[in-house]
Amino acid sequence: MAARELQAVHEGEIAVLYSRHKALVPSSKWMRTWCRWGCGLIATLIAVASPAADRVLEAVSDDEAEITQLEQACDSGVIGSCAELGGRFANGNGVTQNPAKAATFFDKACEGGEADSCTLLGIAYHEGQGVVPAPERAASAFARACDLGGAGACGNFGLALVKGEGVAKDVERAFGYFTLACKADNAANCSSLGAAYSMGIGVRANARKARRLFKKSCDGGDAGGCYNLGVVYDQGLGVSKDPKRAAALYVGACDEDDGAACGNLGTLVQNGNGIARDVERAAELFGKSCELGDADGCLNLGLAYNAGVGVGRDRDRARSYLERAIAIEPDKADARRALNDMMPD
Repeated sequence: MAARELQAVHEGEIAVLYSRHKALVPSSKWMRTWCRWGCGLIATLIAVASPAADRVLEAVSDDEAEITQLEQACDSGVIGSCAELGGRFANGNGVTQNPAKAATFFDKACEGGEADSCTLLGIAYHEGQGVVPAPERAASAFARACDLGGAGACGNFGLALVKGEGVAKDVERAFGYFTLACKADNAANCSSLGAAYSMGIGVRANARKARRLFKKSCDGGDAGGCYNLGVVYDQGLGVSKDPKRAAALYVGACDEDDGAACGNLGTLVQNGNGIARDVERAAELFGKSCELGDADGCLNLGLAYNAGVGVGRDRDRARSYLERAIAIEPDKADARRALNDMMPD
C-alpha cells in the first residue's frame, strides 16, 4: 500500500507535520486548529427541565426575553453581551441558528476588544460561515485577536502568513506567531512550531527541539502533536526508529479522529510493523482515515479493494475510493497512477 511521510504544510499549515509515511509534507488542519479555539467557546444548549408543554413554552418565553435583553445590552455597548449573542446564534442556543447574525455580533464584540470573538469572526470569514469568504478579513481578525491576547489566534495568523492567505506570505514572521501561541500553552500551535523546527522553515532545523515540541503538544492533549510525534518515531527523525512507540501514538491520535494518524496506523497494522499484523483491521483504519478526509486513507483503501487485501476484491469500490482520494487532493499522483493501473480481472 502507499506509504506516507511527515506532513506539515499542505493547505497552508506549515507546521503541523502530518506524516503519511512519505517524508515531511504539509498538513491540512486549518479548521482543527481554529475549531479547537472557536467551537469550545460556543455556549451549550439550555436543557428543558420538564417535557410538559407548559414548561417548554415557559422556557421558550424565557429564551426570547433573555435574547431581547442581550440585544439591548449589546446595542448599548456591553461587549460581553455581543459576544454571547454571537455564540448563541452560531450554535442555535435558545434561538434559531443563524451564522449571519452570529458573524455580525462577533464583529461588534471584536471591535470592542473581545479576543475570542475576533477569532470566531476570523473563522467565519475563512470558512464563509454567514458571510462571503474573505481571506483578508479573516487574517485581520486573527491578527487582532492575537494582539488582544488570543493565543490560538496567533497561531491562526501564523498559518495565514505561511500560505499567504489574506496577507503577504512571510514564513519567518509566521514562526514568531507560532512561538507566541506555544508559549501560551496552546498545544496545537506547539505542534506547528515543532513542524517548523523539523523542516527548517523560518528557523534552523533542529530535530531535538521539534521532538520536544511535539511531545509538549501531545501531552497537552493535541491529537496532531501525538500524530507528529508518532511520525518522528516511525520515520526515525533524529531518533532511532521505534514502530511500536509510533503505533501507540497513532492509536491515541486516531481515537481522537485524526485521519492521517488512522491511515499511518493502518499501514503499520497491514505490515505488522510494531503492532500485530491484521489486514482486516488495516482496511477498517484506512476506511476511517478516508471518512475523516485523508486522501491517503482513501488511496490505501482503494488499493486494498483492488487487490482484495483485508476486504473482498471489488474493482468498483476500488475505483470509487481512488477517485475520492483525487477529489480530496487533485494532485494525488499515486491515486491517478493506481486508477490507470487497475489490476485486470
